[in-house]
Amino acid sequence: MSIAEANVTEPKRPSSIWIIPILALVVGVWLVIKSYQDQGPLVTITFETASGVAAEKTKIKLRDVEIGIVESVELSENYERVHIEARIEKSAEDLLTEDAQFWVVKPRIGKQGISGVGTLLSGSYIVLSPGDGASGHRDYTGLENPPLTAPDIAGLHVILKSEKGGSLSAGDPVLYRDFAVGQIERAYFNVEDQLFEYSAFIQAPYDDLLTSTSRFWEVSGFSIDTDANGISLKAGSVESILMGGVSFGIPADVSPGQPVDDGTQFTLHPSIESIDKQPYRYYLEFVLLFQSSVRGLKEGAPVQYRGIQMGTVTGVSFSYIPESELISSNEIPIPVRIRIDPGRIGWPDTQDAMNRLGEDMKHRVEAGLRASLKTGSLLTGNLFVSLDFYDDAEPVEIHTLGEYSIFPTISTGLNQIERQVSNILDKIEKLPLEQTVDSANVTIVKLSEALTSAKSTLDSLTQFVANEDTQSIPSEISEALAELRITLNSFSAESEFQRSAIDALEEIEEVANGLEDVLKTLNAKPNALIFSGNPQEDPEPGRIAE
Repeated sequence: MSIAEANVTEPKRPSSIWIIPILALVVGVWLVIKSYQDQGPLVTITFETASGVAAEKTKIKLRDVEIGIVESVELSENYERVHIEARIEKSAEDLLTEDAQFWVVKPRIGKQGISGVGTLLSGSYIVLSPGDGASGHRDYTGLENPPLTAPDIAGLHVILKSEKGGSLSAGDPVLYRDFAVGQIERAYFNVEDQLFEYSAFIQAPYDDLLTSTSRFWEVSGFSIDTDANGISLKAGSVESILMGGVSFGIPADVSPGQPVDDGTQFTLHPSIESIDKQPYRYYLEFVLLFQSSVRGLKEGAPVQYRGIQMGTVTGVSFSYIPESELISSNEIPIPVRIRIDPGRIGWPDTQDAMNRLGEDMKHRVEAGLRASLKTGSLLTGNLFVSLDFYDDAEPVEIHTLGEYSIFPTISTGLNQIERQVSNILDKIEKLPLEQTVDSANVTIVKLSEALTSAKSTLDSLTQFVANEDTQSIPSEISEALAELRITLNSFSAESEFQRSAIDALEEIEEVANGLEDVLKTLNAKPNALIFSGNPQEDPEPGRIAE
């Protein structure tokens, strides 16, 4: 039996059976590439804890629509925080802005009520809240608590600052005329500034009510006032009574301001009554140094210019001036801090008006403007600060001491009188009173002796007047006066004596005239009494008469 040999031939092309695995490989590669291309970005979210979050289970949602999933949950290198990596769908990639926010939704109980009840069955999930910034961000810090106001709600965010911590917390309402227009989003204490800060949000369109001259104050829901009419109870809205809150408005004497920007800072006042005392936002602060007692000067006392209030006293403390200044001073002054409000003199309540008032006060001080203490009430003894011009004031300028500007002062009124009386008493105390008293005693003794001598003299004079001979003196004096009168009458113009005197005077005048001629002759020729007539000329020698 013969065995036939197989005839083996080489195939000219691959077998068609390989088409299926090749197609499967191509489809697989294409699916991988497409899956990679369709894969969304991976973001890292940092939380303090991972409560309610699990890998491959916790979803990322926006408006209850799933847009991603948590892929891994890991501790940070220092084990203080938790890093969560989540995959976001590619269709939601544009939502990953630089100001986007993430937080975990889980059951919570707060002032706003109970939230996140649905997660008891479905489990916790992470919410993405997109912002308005540029997209492309990948690293975020998650919020431990959900924001009270959604980022996409129109409105205005402001910062409220207070020196004293109140009962405010996140979720408390922001009121305008007892109507809720917003809420407190965050409350915290700023360690650097040592101030309590509150982040508040005011919804649109009520944010248009907020201006640069608005004031914020805490409300407790109700207040009790007592006056002459009795006791009055003021209650706010039910919401403010239950939770308190913050209210804002514009004081009655303050003009409407300008619109404010997002993030503007305001002072949070403890009550509306405190705003009535300090209704203005911008003011100048000065420190006054008084050498006299400030007892009776209280915080809140007015600062007046000729009866018109320009500001208030904000405190009395040695802390307003450096310690070195207190040590170097022979007489330690009392520092008093005051504030002057531009709005009280009709100027706008703005920063520019405050700067302009500062320059104006410098010129006023150079012209003699000074501060002094005056008594507001003699009954209570309360003092206030008075500003006025004094022509005799020594020229000074406003200077800086520490962190405050020093406003010049002058002593007037009762303080000046008190100082003058004190100076007089000091001078009296320095007088040699003992020597003066001894000298006065000697003088009194001598005066007593003089009075005794005067009394003796008076007694002698009395005896002299009482003597009969002395009493006859007035009659003798009367007789002598009568004789004198007769003698004087003899010298009258019609008397014989006067006529004889006139004749004698005429004869004397004639004799005087003759004597005048004789005297003239003697003056010209002194020898006229010896040689009479005119003398002949003396003959000249050697001459013969013809």
